[in-house]
Amino acid sequence: MKFSNVNLKLKVLLPTTLLVVLGLAFCVFEMTTIAQDVIVRQTKATAESMANSYAQDIHAEYDVNMAIARSLAAAVTASANMEPEGDRETLVEIVREVSQQHPDLPVVWIILSPESYDDRAEEYKDIDKGAVWYSATRENGKTIVKRKGPGKYKGDWFEYPVSTGNEVMTKPYHWEMDGVDRVLVSCSAPVTKNGKVIGVAGLDMFLDDIIDDIGKITLFETGYGFLLYNDGDIVAHKDPEQIGKNIKEFASATVAQAVKEGTSITDESISAISDKDMF
Repeated sequence: MKFSNVNLKLKVLLPTTLLVVLGLAFCVFEMTTIAQDVIVRQTKATAESMANSYAQDIHAEYDVNMAIARSLAAAVTASANMEPEGDRETLVEIVREVSQQHPDLPVVWIILSPESYDDRAEEYKDIDKGAVWYSATRENGKTIVKRKGPGKYKGDWFEYPVSTGNEVMTKPYHWEMDGVDRVLVSCSAPVTKNGKVIGVAGLDMFLDDIIDDIGKITLFETGYGFLLYNDGDIVAHKDPEQIGKNIKEFASATVAQAVKEGTSITDESISAISDKDMF
C-alpha cells in the first residue's frame, strides 16, 4: 500500500504515534538513567557509612588497649620518679592488677633497661637477674607474674618508644600459645625517669576475633572488608592469598597515602584483582 493512498486521518496519526512512542522511549530512558544514578549514589553512601561504622568499632578496640598501656606506663613512670624510688614489688603488683582487670589480654608487661629503675640490682640479682622484666599472664583463671630477667630488647615494641619517646602499636605477628597459632599486636608506651626513657610498659592483644569479624563483613553482594597496617600491608582479608600484600599493588597512590596518614578516603577504580569497578 502506498502512503499516498492512505486516508488523511491515518497520515496524521502515524507520525504522531511515532513521535509519542519515541517520546515515551526517551522518557523511560531518562527515568531509568536517573533511577540508576540515584541507586548508585545511595549504594555508595550506604557502603561508605557501613565501612566507617566497622572502622570505628575496630578503632575503638585498639584505642581502649592503647589507653591501658598508656596508663600502665604512667604508673611505672610515677613509681620510678618517687623519692626514694618505688619498690620493685610495687611494680609486680601493678602488672598483676592490670592483668586481673583485663583477663582478655594474653600478656601485660613492664620491661626496663638494666639498672635504670633503681640501684638495687645486687639485692635482686637472684630474683630479677639484674633487670626489671615482669610479665603477667592468665593461666587456668589465675594471674601469674613472671620475673624473667634480661631478655632481647629488640623489636618495635621496645626500640621505637625508647628511641622516640612515643607510644607504638606494632604490626600484627604470629605467636604460638598452648600449641595454637595466634595473631597478636603489642601496645607499648615509654617509661621515663628524670625525663629519660628507661623502658616500656604495655600489653599484647589478640587479633583473631577481629580478623574473623572482618572476614564476615559483607557489603551488598560483592563488597567485603579487609584490615590494613598503616604501611599498607594487608593483615586480614577474605582471600588468604592477599594477606601480606601491600595495598599499593591494587590501589592508587592517593589511597595508599591516606592509609599511611590514617585519614578517610573514597576512591573509584578498576580492581587489579577482579578487573571490575571498585569503590
